[in-house]
Amino acid sequence: MPVLESHFSTDELPPHMREDMWHEMIGAVYDVAPVNRLERYGQSKMKSFWYGDIILTHCHSYGQTFVRDRKRLSTDPIDHYVVQLFLDGASEMKRGSKKVHVNPGDVVIHDYADTHFAKNQAAFTNLNFIVPRRSLAPHLNAPDSQNKNLLDPNSPLTQMLVNQMKSLYQAKTEIPENALPGLNESLVSLIASAINAGSKTSNSQHSNEAYRLSAALKVKNAIEKNLGDPNLDVEMLAQSTGVSRSQLYRMFKPFGGVYEFLKGRRLKAALKLLTDPGSKQLKIYQIALTCGFKTESHFSRSFKETFGFRPKEVQKESVWVNMQSAKERNTEQPMLNWISWVNNLG
Repeated sequence: MPVLESHFSTDELPPHMREDMWHEMIGAVYDVAPVNRLERYGQSKMKSFWYGDIILTHCHSYGQTFVRDRKRLSTDPIDHYVVQLFLDGASEMKRGSKKVHVNPGDVVIHDYADTHFAKNQAAFTNLNFIVPRRSLAPHLNAPDSQNKNLLDPNSPLTQMLVNQMKSLYQAKTEIPENALPGLNESLVSLIASAINAGSKTSNSQHSNEAYRLSAALKVKNAIEKNLGDPNLDVEMLAQSTGVSRSQLYRMFKPFGGVYEFLKGRRLKAALKLLTDPGSKQLKIYQIALTCGFKTESHFSRSFKETFGFRPKEVQKESVWVNMQSAKERNTEQPMLNWISWVNNLG
């Protein structure tokens, strides 16, 4: 597949429409809000390039907050890393209770599987690599503790990464199709090397999270392995992971409890099947049972409450954009195009 590109801009829109269109675009990933009332009339632009296994985006927008809370994490289908280079503007982010200040020239890592809060006080411009977890995580020393890590700007590897991001953006679609597999492999290797080489984030923050992350990873793996079992519950998780029931209750409290988290993960898996062209032959009840729901009615009701559409609508009417025809939509529907890329990357 050749390099695909998509351009989104609010420049030609009336000021009163800009905020809604930008929210619809970026809302595929974040819940956003302007830092003040006047900012909502600002301009937003995003140029995106899909290199097969990595998406490069150049983004410019107004001062606003970007949020991914725990409720959202339990339902949306996105599970990627983002390597973000700030070219202009600044951001104040949160890593647990700690604040992380990102300035022009800084490279920060985001993990879409973890919570996100960033406040960009004024207009900003950044470059981003969006990389699926399956590609990058196996190469990282600590794959589940990278969220909001600032890479060391003095590291030669960080400097090489910055130069590569800028160079690739300048090249845009000039990369020949037969070079893409090698390009993706070299980019993943460079990103992993830069991350593993160290960061500006305090090592004490990693050590404080070590036990929690270890337990969380055990539970996460157990859930994914047994997601199709309708009898999966706290008792089964405790027995299979060695994590106590009380720990599990505390771990899932921010998600509304174990049951709500499991339902969210099952709905996420169902959404992926419903939008997969290779699964179009599956009946709704088969998808429900495959994803751990005991009845089709319970599945359909929960799906509609979460996504606003019935499963049949998503599967039959293609409410969620099929990436196979993305190339034809590049100029006609850039917003849907980019959303489709992000949802289908992993």
